[in-house]
Amino acid sequence: MKSITIAGRLTKESEIKKGGVDQTQFVTFAVAVDDGYGPNKTTMFFDCSYFGKRAVGVQPYLKKGTSLTVSGELTQRDYNGKTYLGVRVNDLTLQGGKVAPSAPKTPSSTQVELADLDDEIPF
Repeated sequence: MKSITIAGRLTKESEIKKGGVDQTQFVTFAVAVDDGYGPNKTTMFFDCSYFGKRAVGVQPYLKKGTSLTVSGELTQRDYNGKTYLGVRVNDLTLQGGKVAPSAPKTPSSTQVELADLDDEIPF
């Protein structure tokens, strides 16, 4: 088994698909991983497949730009002369990162009082 652990960001929204004889549900997504630094920095892309009930449960949280760490079996496929790397996911950890925009907050009475004090400070 070729085991790999990668950390990166999702490049697009995840999708639930069905496959196999028993039409098992699984989730597919792509992860971009930075390699190197400075002018030598490149990006590697991995197509990931995550099987089972746990995968379907976590799918709503797998949005474009989400930071995550994935562990699993490294796969490789060739298509039109290009090599594509993939991961059959065994474990997935969401790292946080982007926060969904929330409703605008109204200033609290304490913030309003502090703002009023700023006008009275002589320096």
